[in-house]
Amino acid sequence: MPDALWLSDELFEAIRKLNVLVYSRAPDGYGLTEFGKTHYREIAELRTEIEQLHIRDMTTLHEVPEFLRKKRPQDSYAPIRRGQS
Repeated sequence: MPDALWLSDELFEAIRKLNVLVYSRAPDGYGLTEFGKTHYREIAELRTEIEQLHIRDMTTLHEVPEFLRKKRPQDSYAPIRRGQS
């Protein structure tokens, strides 16, 4: 999803941070429940950030032209690699 068309750039980045946390720091064979317990604070902070950004975006969802003007063009793909943070 290189352009994340229907997410603001800020919301897309916050969701990407959560993905990086879960997929890059969880060693193979490490249970998600245990991972959640260990990283509870980080996950909770990201959840709050994502919720606030989502609420902000939903209140202006009807302003499509303005939303699209704010989108930054993405000309690269940055895969998530193990150990990336």
